[in-house]
Amino acid sequence: MKFKISLIYVFVLAAGLGAQGAQVVLKSSDVHISSDKIYLGDIADFTDTAPKDLEKLQAIYIKKAAVPGFKVVVEKEYVVNKLSRYLSYVNVEGPSYVNVYTSKGSVSREDVEKIARDYVLSNMPWKLDAADVKVKQVKGTVPVLEGTVLLKVKDEGSFSYKGNLVIPVEIHVDGRYYRTEPVSMVVRVNAPCAVAQTDISRHAVIPQGSVSMETKDITYLPDIIITDLTFLNNKTPVRNILNGTILTSDMFESLPLFRRGSLVDVIVKIRAIRVQSEGTALSDGREGEAVRVKLSTGKTVDGKVDASGKVIIEK
Repeated sequence: MKFKISLIYVFVLAAGLGAQGAQVVLKSSDVHISSDKIYLGDIADFTDTAPKDLEKLQAIYIKKAAVPGFKVVVEKEYVVNKLSRYLSYVNVEGPSYVNVYTSKGSVSREDVEKIARDYVLSNMPWKLDAADVKVKQVKGTVPVLEGTVLLKVKDEGSFSYKGNLVIPVEIHVDGRYYRTEPVSMVVRVNAPCAVAQTDISRHAVIPQGSVSMETKDITYLPDIIITDLTFLNNKTPVRNILNGTILTSDMFESLPLFRRGSLVDVIVKIRAIRVQSEGTALSDGREGEAVRVKLSTGKTVDGKVDASGKVIIEK
């Protein structure tokens, strides 16, 4: 029993001595990195360190790196304080500080602007001859980390592709996101849109030939401009429209599928069961709108108008 205890004591003592002998030796020459973070493995060598501790030591984050082309000074005292949180038994040797330079690469601003321009031209809904894209050019280069650079537009589905645009171009270095460079441009658009050829009265049926397509400068007009005359099928104006007005979708509403006082079919859906009855509409009914109907029993119910003009009640 005493023999076993002695062996255990020797093993623990040997392990403790090995740990106490582990050393971090700061590099005496300037260090150059191509990353936005500095790790202990970048600025130090290691001696008498167990493999499991070596991997942990190398991956300890020290501080943020400088912008490309500049340096950060990492002081020995700072490293000692950092290590005290992880492996307090490790000794730190070497100079009192290390200069860490971030290797500088660059991206041509012209390349960034070309990516943004090409993206707009390939995704806008306008024909190429309908749009004039002018980039507000900036001279020079964009400083980045040294490495393989990839440029791509960050598309959040919010571009209107006309007027003043700011296109965010993401810069990735060696497969990792580095920064976003905004590109400003103006997209002028001359495109066909619906224009009133006569005065059109509120709630009137749109007369034949009272609307035609004309090419207009729609650069700074709202995105709800009508660019397809089929949109006006079964529509009526919600206000009076003057001759020469460029039409937008908010000027119209769908024609009622039935009028107030009309007899309508009412369908009640209860899971797989459908019960059909008849009632009197208490208001005009348009597709998708909620309406009230007075049933033949005298009861009043609420339902939604479907495309066929029936009132659907789901329970």
